[in-house]
Amino acid sequence: MNILLDTDIGDDIDDALALALALNMKEINLVGVTTVFKDTNLRGRIAKKILGIANRPDIPVYAGCGNGIQQKNNVNEDICQYTPDLDLERYAPLNNREGAQGQSAVDFIIQAAEQYAGDLTLVGIGPLTNIAKAYLQAPESMSKVGNVVIMGGTFYQHHREWNILCDVEAAQIVFDSCTNLHCVGFDVTQKVQLNRSEHEFILGIHNHELTGYLAEIMRLWSKSSWREPLLHDPLAIYYCVHPEVLLMENILVHVETQGGYARGMTLNIDSFNEHIARPVSGKRIQAAKDVNVKLFKDYFMNTVFQY
Repeated sequence: MNILLDTDIGDDIDDALALALALNMKEINLVGVTTVFKDTNLRGRIAKKILGIANRPDIPVYAGCGNGIQQKNNVNEDICQYTPDLDLERYAPLNNREGAQGQSAVDFIIQAAEQYAGDLTLVGIGPLTNIAKAYLQAPESMSKVGNVVIMGGTFYQHHREWNILCDVEAAQIVFDSCTNLHCVGFDVTQKVQLNRSEHEFILGIHNHELTGYLAEIMRLWSKSSWREPLLHDPLAIYYCVHPEVLLMENILVHVETQGGYARGMTLNIDSFNEHIARPVSGKRIQAAKDVNVKLFKDYFMNTVFQY
């Protein structure tokens, strides 16, 4: 399976864990990585370091859009998983001098859509800016993509999920444009959390392999986090190859772009009662409703950490 990963790696630890899982799954051919949101250059350097340690320097990394569709972000904001060695030239993404505009990353997504067409699964585990811009720039090319899988949204609870909230307009574009969208939402991913024993096992790893680097950046992340890691993004990766892990439902979804409280919500219109005005604008997508927690966690811990 050909997968292109679009990620905001560097903040929450689950993006790095998702990349590591993809590299450890023999069914996946990772064709490239694009980064999104704020300091995308540094995010690209983290991804490139992981690929280097995994002996996959052949996989291209592009720094994508630091700013949103309609909003400016602090593209120089500190990232908790920063280590000084990331400043070395060998970790620079291919478009190191491009800055926060990320056009090369958008072009790469479009190029992959043309090259692999229906054999490509585009996986978005960060804000959807890069993917949205690809749809705006080349809708015909993007329509050829086999599947788009995102970790984003909340469909069975009232909750504004982070990846959607960070660029609501981008989310609206993707939801409205994509005809083969599969959403692994927060209401399901919050069920797949490492327990204290699993977390401490990883924190205790000290070696020069990929697991050692994952443990290093998890220790950095844990200093600023009050909880055990949630495996939001790795679940989206696993679903691409093993869809049976999730109970999916075809639902009508509207991305709310207005309102002080509701902006960023991905509203499950099918769950509304009969008094709502019809018709309602939205798009039918596949949304995760439940997950086989044990199946996924056992696979993840064994595959990535040999636990």
